[in-house]
Amino acid sequence: MDNINLDGISLDGLETNNILIEPIKFQEHNLWDLELKEQYTFLNNIDEVVNLIKEGKITKFQVKDKYTPGETTNNSLDANALKDNIIIHYTDELHNVAYATNSPIFINKDFYEKYKSKIKEAFVEQIKLSNESYYNINELIYSDELFNSLLEKENATIYFENIELTEEQIKELNTNLIEAFTKNNGINKHISSKFTFGFYGKAKLKELDYLTIYLKDLENNDILSLRYLKENALIKIFIYSDETNEEEWLILIQEKLIQLNTLGKKFTIKFPVNKRSIYNKLFKNLNLENLNIIIENDFYEYSEDEYKKEDEKLDNLISNIKNSPLSPFEKFIAVYNIVKNIKPYKENNENKDKARALRFILDNEYIVCVGYAKLLIELLDKIGINAVEYSVMVDTSYDNGFTVEEKVVDLAGHARVIVNIDDDKYNIHGLYLSDPTWDNNLDKNFFNNALLPFDSMQISKRMFTHSVYNCILDIHTFEEYNEQINFLLKRNLTIINKFPFYGDKSFSKKLIENYKDIATYILNTIKCDPKYHYFMKKLSTCNVEGDYIDFYTELGHYLLTRINQKYDEKAIFQANKEILMTLYKKDKKVKDIEGIDKTTKDDFYDRNDKFFPYKIPTESDFKLEAKKTL
Repeated sequence: MDNINLDGISLDGLETNNILIEPIKFQEHNLWDLELKEQYTFLNNIDEVVNLIKEGKITKFQVKDKYTPGETTNNSLDANALKDNIIIHYTDELHNVAYATNSPIFINKDFYEKYKSKIKEAFVEQIKLSNESYYNINELIYSDELFNSLLEKENATIYFENIELTEEQIKELNTNLIEAFTKNNGINKHISSKFTFGFYGKAKLKELDYLTIYLKDLENNDILSLRYLKENALIKIFIYSDETNEEEWLILIQEKLIQLNTLGKKFTIKFPVNKRSIYNKLFKNLNLENLNIIIENDFYEYSEDEYKKEDEKLDNLISNIKNSPLSPFEKFIAVYNIVKNIKPYKENNENKDKARALRFILDNEYIVCVGYAKLLIELLDKIGINAVEYSVMVDTSYDNGFTVEEKVVDLAGHARVIVNIDDDKYNIHGLYLSDPTWDNNLDKNFFNNALLPFDSMQISKRMFTHSVYNCILDIHTFEEYNEQINFLLKRNLTIINKFPFYGDKSFSKKLIENYKDIATYILNTIKCDPKYHYFMKKLSTCNVEGDYIDFYTELGHYLLTRINQKYDEKAIFQANKEILMTLYKKDKKVKDIEGIDKTTKDDFYDRNDKFFPYKIPTESDFKLEAKKTL
């Protein structure tokens, strides 16, 4: 047998029968003889006890005759007995109940066993009359009748101590909107919730005719609980900006609406839709006869009929392109041609939305850069090409009538498009800028700005920016990428330190926040890229600086395979030829096609020299400085 060693002292061979253990002598006291007796009333009449319970003066008690030091301490009397090495007798046959309003209540074991049914019945009456919102129920007072009376407490919170509830009882607790916990061996377990939906219980839901539901609530709650809402209630589903995978959340919404429709109750449901292709795939043939669907798109609300009519107009614009055998790049050029030539650029100064929102520009004479960009994105979505709007600052001095001699820089916002093209036929793979506004000319069929690399932004004489973020993708090496990220981190931290309300944050916390903010901006910029969701999920797992460094490293190497990828400009002319032969060969000869056949090589090359012949001063306040160090 191995020796037991304590500080090198061996106890091996010690005979325990030679050890004399002196027993501890405890003094014994009766609670009714101590000074504390003034706090207690000692009862022997069960009717008195029952009345106190019904009146709510006894809500919990202990079946206990005495405390001997060494037992578990449950109250201050026990703790004092342990400290003083005394035995306290709480009850006996002449003092069956020790009752005090602000102290523990003790009931003699024999007395409790004799009158257990009456005591439990009294607690049932107490619960029925009670308006409390919190109940602590233990095995001493618990009964099936008590459980049933608790079911009537819609917004109660209940702790069941050492009570094994059945699956049926737990189901009843959930159905009756009680928040319940079980506590066994000191371990709490949440078994039900008084909230049927979000933070609303049944009683509150019955009062509502309007309810905003967040996507997480929709995912985590029982959708069938909404049966408590008023008939024709409006339910708005809210999506957080970081819930980026639209297909995933539209699938979730679809599943929940199918469940809600089975209730046979009329509701109006409002939710956002960004990509029509995803919505059409999931909802086009979905029969939700009990639900009135309102779609939020492009900052406007559409009924299903309105949405379908607008969708048909868009479909008609590209009906011959969508199912054609054209390659992805050829389809893009075909759609781009439609958008840039749809009508001349024209602002509506009385209502600027008339030139920007799809619900207007499809039917009127107005359109500006935002309108061209939105229309291009929507039509590309319909043919399976991802694109996203991209806002920059540009010089509009020429547009506003300034002369070359004045050399005035007049900045305004401008909408472009970032488009993802993957086409093996033309070996074009990556993300590109596209600007149908600048190619809008119904007399000449320009494609100068159809597909531009990001480094073209600094070359263009019109393109300037206040925000260094606009140049974050103007990189060609990993070293340049690293410079851009570090510049933005230093710049943002310098700005943040100037504001006092950031002062209580540590440097490491500010750094982590900036890592996340810059990464989020980059990813939102490349939202149309195939690996966008992959990187968003990876970003969501980043917690410490090392995580972010690994993230930025992987993202940087990937970006360099997708941006500023050169391609042969002759590809545009070849694509035009394929478009003409494929889409129009049955109707007209190639040379007779209006618009597309007017494209010439001379027209393709730098149009800026014709329209913007002056030079912007190199020392301009608007000079790009993304790679400047602090």
